[in-house]
Amino acid sequence: MRAVGVVIVEHSHLEHLRQIGPLVVNAGAVSRQKDGSPSARWVLLEGKRGTWSVSFRPVSYEVDAAPGRTDTPQGARRKPHNYGMKGPERD
Repeated sequence: MRAVGVVIVEHSHLEHLRQIGPLVVNAGAVSRQKDGSPSARWVLLEGKRGTWSVSFRPVSYEVDAAPGRTDTPQGARRKPHNYGMKGPERD
């Protein structure tokens, strides 16, 4: 089995970077950040000469307009599952 240099995980709602053998990068999530920010999060990963550069990027979006733009019948305003995480209050 070949070793990997980077493992990318997501959806913990908390961006972080950790070296535990491979570099483990968590980009966070699109919504309900644990720090209370309404921004969506993504991560830019660049590899040059065997070294990884990681840049966490927030993106603002219209939080209240987003539910009406989903493909679900009720939009994203279905009964939310927050799994104990703090985030914006919803109806």
